[in-house]
Amino acid sequence: MNIELEINRVKFRLGDPLEGEQLKVARFKKAGIVTKITNQTPLLGKQFIARNCTVTCFRNEFVLYPCRYDYLDEDRRWKTSAFLFYKNERLHRIVIQVTDGHYAALNFVQSFQEACENNIGDPARAERRLIKWEDDSNFIKCRLDREHYNASLDVMSK
Repeated sequence: MNIELEINRVKFRLGDPLEGEQLKVARFKKAGIVTKITNQTPLLGKQFIARNCTVTCFRNEFVLYPCRYDYLDEDRRWKTSAFLFYKNERLHRIVIQVTDGHYAALNFVQSFQEACENNIGDPARAERRLIKWEDDSNFIKCRLDREHYNASLDVMSK
């Protein structure tokens, strides 16, 4: 299940080796202990974060970008983040988030679902706020919080 994921115009695929130059070009920084605890990830694993990043997949069929323009009302702005999780020096998990996006979170979830259905097929599980696709080695989850302010896209090796 290849979604052709690009973060800040740099390609990332599950199983890729840890490459410092690639992370630097994509504006990732090493996650600190507070971020690791907040994300409930093993403290010994390597985790990197990029804030207010642009994410594309499926040959640009899905595009996620931040919007922090001060001239817009609060409910018209949103942030984005990308987290990379490495296990044994290989990319094991990618989490993309839309935060504080009153309208954007739901719109991006719907757009991502449509792109996945066009390129992967129907989801294995579809509920009101959780959609999941999976194959023998990977899964993709798309989650929307209760208030529809935050969304996360989770791509992970099994």
